[in-house]
Amino acid sequence: MSIFKVVKIRNDFAKVTGVTIQDVGNALYVEAEGIMTASKTLYVPVKTGALKNSGTVLKPTFVGDKVEVILGYGNDAVTYAAIVHEYPKKVGQGRNKYLTTPLAVATKDMASRIAKDLKKRLNSRKIP
Repeated sequence: MSIFKVVKIRNDFAKVTGVTIQDVGNALYVEAEGIMTASKTLYVPVKTGALKNSGTVLKPTFVGDKVEVILGYGNDAVTYAAIVHEYPKKVGQGRNKYLTTPLAVATKDMASRIAKDLKKRLNSRKIP
């Protein structure tokens, strides 16, 4: 199971603001790390720790003017992950939607956090 976010930047936007696709990828990566931290801390059920330890955020990938950051749970715990995530509270210590929920919470203010992150990145650059 993977959840991803795709962001497109138009070339004219990049020219006007100085924001690069790499900047956006890095900002999205920071957001994804925050979502995963919240998921592992507050939502994912822990019976053996295998599911929690399988949570991963991949570095941004770039194709043209698109950036993708993938986060999810998997590896050896993938079967258990899917069962716990999708079924009622009778499994997984009463915790399900352990990635969907923190993602939904994070998206409420995500745009403003990304904008602040990008502004900080731009302000930290030395302009010749």
